[in-house]
Amino acid sequence: MPGSFKLRRIIHLVVAIQVCADDGPTQVVLPLPDRSAVTGVCLGGRELDTLFAFSGGKVWKRKVKVHATGAFSPWVKVNGTKL
Repeated sequence: MPGSFKLRRIIHLVVAIQVCADDGPTQVVLPLPDRSAVTGVCLGGRELDTLFAFSGGKVWKRKVKVHATGAFSPWVKVNGTKL
């Protein structure tokens, strides 16, 4: 992929979803609207730009600016973030 490409790590915690920069620092922590426990997360949608969070029998979704890549996508150079 040409140009600058930023990666994000999405981690599901018990009480929220944590989004980290490619080199580790936390960028944002997103609790679910009803403050319930998160049981799983994934990225999906047509452009792979929708974050889905699962909690019990509920599914929450949120548009994100980051696009997902597949497990077999080519490797890209990781650029560190400034703290």
